Amino acid sequence: YEAIRHTGLQTDQDVETEADIYVATLWATFLNDKFPDLNLDSEEIEARVDTGSQYTVRVDSIDGSKHFRAGIPVFGSNVSLHLDGKTVFGACVYPLANHEKYHSLIGEGAYRNGSRIGVSAVDSLRNGFVAVEAPTSKLAQTDPDSFRNAARIQDMLEKVSFRLRNFGLGGLGICLVASGACVAYVDLSSTTKIYDVDAALMIIKEAGGEVSEIDKRGNHILVASNGYVHQE
Repeated sequence: YEAIRHTGLQTDQDVETEADIYVATLWATFLNDKFPDLNLDSEEIEARVDTGSQYTVRVDSIDGSKHFRAGIPVFGSNVSLHLDGKTVFGACVYPLANHEKYHSLIGEGAYRNGSRIGVSAVDSLRNGFVAVEAPTSKLAQTDPDSFRNAARIQDMLEKVSFRLRNFGLGGLGICLVASGACVAYVDLSSTTKIYDVDAALMIIKEAGGEVSEIDKRGNHILVASNGYVHQE
């Protein structure tokens, strides 16, 4: 990251950079060396590795690659382990923004930097931060109706919550709910992929949170909360 000249220039909405491929290759090399029998599903590496195992490792090498490319130090890596399609382990690592590592193992709880975490007991949106993935310019350009619907929901959340925070990383937003910092995470972007949130969803469930997927007027919305504000 420090070796790259960051100009802030943004061009294509979705592009894989040399850094994406490089970090994905590091992950693949590590996993192949340490766990050669496991399947590998990486967002950046086109050739999926299928060994026929019951176990599959899913990796998002740089979550927040647009930030990485621009020089915004808010990005991470996500990795999850699946047994016959069921998530049994998840980890999210954020090396620069807050130097934090979140992980969970099914039935064993959720952890941040080795210490157990849990969701907050705040029972009203007006008393807590809500992490939101805001509707993007890409959505505005490709689906104006969905963008307007999402913008209306964001406006409503602004009015009923203590504060909204848009970190641009689904995994980080969900982990902040898991640790009690935020009461909820709402994805209105329509750009989030399973690689972005798979590990974090494992973590928040183990932290005692609740997750729902909602289809609202053509928008697919992912909601994760501490459970107390979920119905609201």
